Amino acid sequence: MSGFSSKQSLINTVCNFSSLLINVLLLVVMTPYLIKNIGISSYGVFALSAVFVDYVSILTQSITGTINREVGVKYHKGNIIDANEVYSTSVYVVLCVSSLIFLIGLILFYNIGSIISIDEVMVHDAGILFFCVFVSLAVSIFNSTLFVIFSLDNKTNYIQAVNLFRSFSRFIAIVFLFELGFDNLAFIGIATLISSLLSLGLSFILTRLVDVELKFLIRGFNRSVACCLLCFGGWFLVNQVGLVMFSKTDILLINEYLGSSSFW
Repeated sequence: MSGFSSKQSLINTVCNFSSLLINVLLLVVMTPYLIKNIGISSYGVFALSAVFVDYVSILTQSITGTINREVGVKYHKGNIIDANEVYSTSVYVVLCVSSLIFLIGLILFYNIGSIISIDEVMVHDAGILFFCVFVSLAVSIFNSTLFVIFSLDNKTNYIQAVNLFRSFSRFIAIVFLFELGFDNLAFIGIATLISSLLSLGLSFILTRLVDVELKFLIRGFNRSVACCLLCFGGWFLVNQVGLVMFSKTDILLINEYLGSSSFW
């Protein structure tokens, strides 16, 4: 736990602010680039995929937030054995959630044309986009179990570094694929998935740089701990679901009644 110092806290603050600023700049650059290359209707579908991710992210944020809290409390009290048990159980829970999200992505891949209102010519590419985006989300959720390790050592700058790396690699992959002539929704999804896999690899590398005794134990699953994590996660889910429904439902309604091109 060597990371808890005023210097490290300052580094974390600067990195958090820098990450926010850079992500905004990337969004400002990427939005007109995508619209220019894939058109307004296709970009509307891309924006809609982000709405679906926001809804599913409610579940993931509730679980990862609970994991951070429960592992952190036990670890900083010196209960390393209990912390390892909670962490090991949380990895299994996250794997189950990731598998569920993968299945949702698979369902969207085969049924996207009947779920959202889009042009028939875009159905195949949109299906690949949604599938890749949801698989990417599943990868990112698993990545969050490694973020717990960074948080315990107060190295949240590593978390921001991974997030920035994912954003940059995604942007670079999109531009690279588009310049090769693969300028459609499907390859936006593929670029998103590639960036998530690369960021997961970076997280594994960075875990070797932190001073934390936390370990994943193959036989560390505890059913009661899993129930506890899901119960606390469910409470957080209830608190967040209303906010996201209030802020995002209008986009789904617009798509249903006016189509994807009506976003602009």
